[in-house]
Amino acid sequence: MFEKIVLKRLIDGPPISLGELAEALLFYQNVHLVLDHSTLSHLIESIRMEGLLSLLGRKNVTAVYCEETLGISTTKRGVFEYHTPIGFYLSGDATGAVANNRRERLYLTLARYGYDKKQRERLASIFIAKVPMKRLTADDFVKGGVIKAMVKGLTNAPYLQAATRKIVENTVGAEDIRHDFKIDLFESEQEYIVTTDLDINAINNNRARFSPTLDAITKASILTELLAATTDTHLAAYYGGELYTSKISSEVIKVRHAMLLTRIGIDRRELDNFHEIVLPNSPSLSEVINSGEKTFDDFLRVLDKSQKFREWIGGISPDANIVSEYMTSVTSVDWISGVKGKILRYVLGGAVGTATGDIGGLAIGAADSFLVERIFGGWRPSHFISRSYRPFVGER
Repeated sequence: MFEKIVLKRLIDGPPISLGELAEALLFYQNVHLVLDHSTLSHLIESIRMEGLLSLLGRKNVTAVYCEETLGISTTKRGVFEYHTPIGFYLSGDATGAVANNRRERLYLTLARYGYDKKQRERLASIFIAKVPMKRLTADDFVKGGVIKAMVKGLTNAPYLQAATRKIVENTVGAEDIRHDFKIDLFESEQEYIVTTDLDINAINNNRARFSPTLDAITKASILTELLAATTDTHLAAYYGGELYTSKISSEVIKVRHAMLLTRIGIDRRELDNFHEIVLPNSPSLSEVINSGEKTFDDFLRVLDKSQKFREWIGGISPDANIVSEYMTSVTSVDWISGVKGKILRYVLGGAVGTATGDIGGLAIGAADSFLVERIFGGWRPSHFISRSYRPFVGER
């Protein structure tokens, strides 16, 4: 359980947060970061490039750089909207500086955060040596790229219908909208026209009542979710392990790969249950870091004390339950402090006293709890939770 997680920015969402990263580092044996321009910039701003490179120096942390941004370009001609899936990356900045390759684009990013020429050259060289670059629109993850794979999937009418209904079912504001709508896709010279009887206006009227107002749903945003699910599918297949993704994306993936990807979200639910039951009065690790209450550097000091806890998690069977395993590990040694434990302490103390005199007996009496736990109890996951994790996250 918790062997590996792949962290990436949601296709139309915020970058990977430091809180999400911290939880992954603590609970998973291996963490792989799929960095895009937005996430790289966010991490440089938050922990500086030196901090990111230090993090990538840990043996269980790896990364790939996919600097492309995926999305849907929409133009309106006449009464129709024409949609095109695209991948793009920044080739310059607001000052007019032009970047012709990956290294130069890294220079521009680093310059924006105050690094001078010498620092940019050194840090970019280290980053390029540590982090391979792959393209989502090339053959790196799937032949023809993820955009081509997405378009191919949309030509499957039953999948398009079922996947879109899943998107609507999981969209805030669409709870009272009928889900037996129809949707069709027509190609016109590598552009796509979407027709549907889905009441998008009604959904957006509902979303407008929220405070703050939620973004409007459009045909383009539905296609964006389908593109996100296609991307996540191929990243999950390529890297293996749990993939950090949105609820909508995971539901869409399951439409097409129900048997193949049944573990999507299982580890996340296990962690949520663990926190709710074991630490009911504490905020999550992600919350205390993202709120600024604790820094990522503070967390790294806790992480350095977590090796045994992480090994314990890594040893749990994928078919087991983390809460049950934790409670078993705690209760299985409770007898140490019970009647039998008291007898054991008496016997141990008496034996030592007999061999060494009264002073020895008094000495074992003063230290018996420590010795008995070391001999018969050993390390337990509750030690890390009570001594390091709970003090770090505090209470609500």
